[in-house]
Amino acid sequence: MENLQMFKKIPSFQDERLSGKETKSHYKIFDIDQAAAFFVSIMPGLSDKLVRRLELADELLRQNSCVQEALGTNVGLKIVGVSGDTVEVALCDLEGDKVDLGYRIENPDTAFPEYYEEHESESYDNEQIALKRRVLYYALTTGAGLVVNPYRMWQYTIKD
Repeated sequence: MENLQMFKKIPSFQDERLSGKETKSHYKIFDIDQAAAFFVSIMPGLSDKLVRRLELADELLRQNSCVQEALGTNVGLKIVGVSGDTVEVALCDLEGDKVDLGYRIENPDTAFPEYYEEHESESYDNEQIALKRRVLYYALTTGAGLVVNPYRMWQYTIKD
């Protein structure tokens, strides 16, 4: 379990949220095969770069023994939506089912990337949910060079 140190706590994005710079978007849902074609059709320059980074993150998740050790299972990346240069992703198991990351619609704050780092939950094992979020966060930020939306832990974009 010493390898789990690579999944350190997700930093707080509270200052960014307080700045009030949230952007609203409408999302279209795609399966993983449609997503790459969609990127190519609407963002020729950006699409290849973003798709390559998402593929890199997926490969990191699937092949990293630390991820498997941390979560007790193999996981991959699933594209669940796109809007402009932003992609919505989920961790999924090898059958393609989404891994529960603790988001609850009745508590919108659970969408914040670091929520389970800072709050206790009666219905979840906070450490396990926080670890799953860390795995997703670090695969996409450190591994693939993307930036997380501070309001939604499942939305990422290419750095400016």
